[in-house]
Amino acid sequence: MNSIVRCCAVTAILGSVCIALAAVAQSQTSNLSQTQAVELIRLVNTTETDVFMRTHQYAPIDSVLDHKFMKGSGIQVDQPGLTSATYKNYSLLVTVSPDYMHYVAELIPAQASGATASEACATAVFSNEKGIIYAGRALGCEDGR
Repeated sequence: MNSIVRCCAVTAILGSVCIALAAVAQSQTSNLSQTQAVELIRLVNTTETDVFMRTHQYAPIDSVLDHKFMKGSGIQVDQPGLTSATYKNYSLLVTVSPDYMHYVAELIPAQASGATASEACATAVFSNEKGIIYAGRALGCEDGR
């Protein structure tokens, strides 16, 4: 019964996330808003939950990016690597524990050379297998920047 409830919850969340992320993927700007960043981390959490429900393990970033939920969102990442990828002005990192029972997802502003102060102080978003999403700025960044 508990797995049925979880499955229904994941399906409901997925529907709303996919609709929101379709708008993110079609955005013409090169920067993510804080709302779009949170939506992307929410999609990573939904993807990880789906993988865990089927395999009882969390997935590394290459599997997350190759998952049907991510592909269905229309998000195209650049430079996928072993633990990170680039999406617009952010680096997406997914780190999985050696036993595949825990993960941490991070969406942090890319530290490109020549970044403006507002780009360097953009909101970073984090989550893990508990599904709680945290957003914050680096120390030294003022609220108005």
